[in-house]
Amino acid sequence: MTTLNEILKSINKTKNDIWDELDDESDYKPFIINKTYSYFPDTIKLANELNIRNNIPPKFQYKFLFYILPKKYRFERWKKKKSDKKIEMIMQYYNYSYVRAKEIQDFVDMEHIKKRLETGGFSK
Repeated sequence: MTTLNEILKSINKTKNDIWDELDDESDYKPFIINKTYSYFPDTIKLANELNIRNNIPPKFQYKFLFYILPKKYRFERWKKKKSDKKIEMIMQYYNYSYVRAKEIQDFVDMEHIKKRLETGGFSK
């Protein structure tokens, strides 16, 4: 099984075409690859175009990126959601999803929720 890092390395750094070496075409995940390229100013438009044209077979998406992108080191950590204590408390109290808790956060009595969720004991 070919990993995501190996695929990205072949497109960016080594410029060795590994498509024929892939065990399975499903090893290439277009959404993940395009998300990775959305973090860089020189590749964001290409990633967007490939997302728009998601009916293009993975092989051609790989070949397109392989031949059009110049050899360059690209690395960026993926952005993660910051945890919001208020949202987490609303989710726990009402048993809501993140989206629903975010929608109602301005309308709830947080002092009441804090008191109800308080379990006692020592905190660190």
